[in-house]
Amino acid sequence: MKKLLHLTIALIPVISFAQNEFINRGDLYLQKGALLHVQGAFVNNGGNVKNDGIIETDGDFENKPGSVFGIGADNTSTERAVKFTGSGTQAIKGDFTFSPFYNMVIDKVSYASEVEMQTPVSITGSLVFGTSTIAATYHSNTPQTNHNNKGILKTYNGSTEYLLSIKNGAGDAIAGAAAMSINGNPTTAYILTKGNRGSSEGGVERRIRKTTTYDFPIGTEENGFNGVRINFKTIPAGGGFVRGKFNDGTDDANGFAGIIAPQCSGCSTSNPTPNDRGYSNYFSTSPCSGSPAWFTAANGISDHGYWSFAADANERNYSYVVETFPNSFSNANASVDLMRTIKYDAAYGYNPSAEVWNGFMDSVSASTDLLEYSRNSGTCYTGDGVPGGKYTGMNTHFSMSSGVASNGNVLSAGVVNEGGAVFTISEPMPNPAVNSSKLVITTSVSRAITVKLVDMIGREISSSSYALVSGANTIDFNLSLLANGTYNTIVVADAQIFSKKLFVSNN
Repeated sequence: MKKLLHLTIALIPVISFAQNEFINRGDLYLQKGALLHVQGAFVNNGGNVKNDGIIETDGDFENKPGSVFGIGADNTSTERAVKFTGSGTQAIKGDFTFSPFYNMVIDKVSYASEVEMQTPVSITGSLVFGTSTIAATYHSNTPQTNHNNKGILKTYNGSTEYLLSIKNGAGDAIAGAAAMSINGNPTTAYILTKGNRGSSEGGVERRIRKTTTYDFPIGTEENGFNGVRINFKTIPAGGGFVRGKFNDGTDDANGFAGIIAPQCSGCSTSNPTPNDRGYSNYFSTSPCSGSPAWFTAANGISDHGYWSFAADANERNYSYVVETFPNSFSNANASVDLMRTIKYDAAYGYNPSAEVWNGFMDSVSASTDLLEYSRNSGTCYTGDGVPGGKYTGMNTHFSMSSGVASNGNVLSAGVVNEGGAVFTISEPMPNPAVNSSKLVITTSVSRAITVKLVDMIGREISSSSYALVSGANTIDFNLSLLANGTYNTIVVADAQIFSKKLFVSNN
């Protein structure tokens, strides 16, 4: 039953309404320490709401056009929050153009329960997941409701995307969000974006005020949580706003979100191009191991997606190191292969998923960054994500590239000198292959190896051990029972791991 209320409330410690709707048409002021709990929807219909306390609602929250919603004059309050505590989907409706939230708290009854934006939303304080969380602007001393189950904030309604803008430039202006981890697959406490490729709408915008780290706890329904952490090294004078979102899938026929074409940098007759399908850069001394090394990047994780980011202005004045935390980090050998977050510079709404990304591979402050900011490259990076940088420019897209950083001196194409012993692995022949293919491995000394065939989601198809003799050795693969697609041939020799892409085309 709807009940119409026209109230002026001041200095009320606790008031609770058990009804389908709380409709405000007058002046409503909540003092610091006061709490208004509505077991239903909160509707501000032509009224004037000033909130220095906490408004809890189990239903929708609506600010109709012409209504005023904001905070009071008590700057000592650490609450000033609208708190969503319902069990089902709760919607944010109406017009908040001149009525931003201060603190928004999401503490739902169930983990995956959503708060759905049906209009653009601005937050001038903090977005907080969970009642017990403390943020730069928010600390509730005596919460009326404490589910501590959190929930998900959804930035779209149907096909329409809306922008979530966090105006507070503090690093913890988003607090209590899911932990940044690879394949963490959290079911709560993050921001759900639409995932439409090529869309210039929506996403999460954060004010960047300092040269520090800012998290974007974002994901999509299709691919789950795919968080991004950006450590800004330089920012424009006075800072600015950076927005980001995750985009599902790709337009590339092979499933890669961005193409890495064959290319070699820093090569010469003594350091020739490796015979691979990706991008390669030779370093006479690796900053991460001290030994000669190749940076070899191939096409990245397939059937995943990419991230889009943009700045509101002065985008070339941003420099940073980025870490992505993918929820699809299950490709063959991802735990040991070199992995790097790469970039493609283009407008926020551009779809680069079928483009060649090589031109931006070296858009770093120094070529050694290719190893220093890559996962599994040695001692340089010890974090938990997939790093990339040092990059400049914030109108950009990010994806992941996989490959191998092979330590050792190059002799000829694909040859690694290991303590005087020469070890060469050919490309799969033929490639693409029909029914069968082979590797030719040449070694100057006898050695034991393991050869595996793994599909692109990490499932092991076969694994065999071989005792190589000095000279050329042929490793055969029977592919007749395999589905068409991309596979990895993995060679493990003397604690080193080598990966070669194999394309199967049986039909």
